[in-house]
Amino acid sequence: MPRLRIIAIVSALLFAVGLLLPGLAVPQTEGENWSLVSGDFGEGTKAIYSSVVYNSQLYVDIGNVNGCEVWRFDGGTSWSKVNESGFGDPLQAVSWSMVVYDSKLYVGT
Repeated sequence: MPRLRIIAIVSALLFAVGLLLPGLAVPQTEGENWSLVSGDFGEGTKAIYSSVVYNSQLYVDIGNVNGCEVWRFDGGTSWSKVNESGFGDPLQAVSWSMVVYDSKLYVGT
């Protein structure tokens, strides 16, 4: 059973993020009904390390053997990768935190 790692609220939806091998899934709820909003995060995906709400959208940082990745939830089951893997350094496999400050999204590696 996966452990709950992160909880985020976006536009009155509750997201509970956990690690589900071999893929990742993010359940969301409206009231009492939960639905999975899994993404195809690609080969080498290991775990979601953190999440943040930025500009009313959910962002997650994902550990990947090809370099850490930041993904944005676009609704439904759609996700968009928003950075170059590892921020240009494939050895940068994990980003440990994300924060919004002064209307900008920062990712700690």
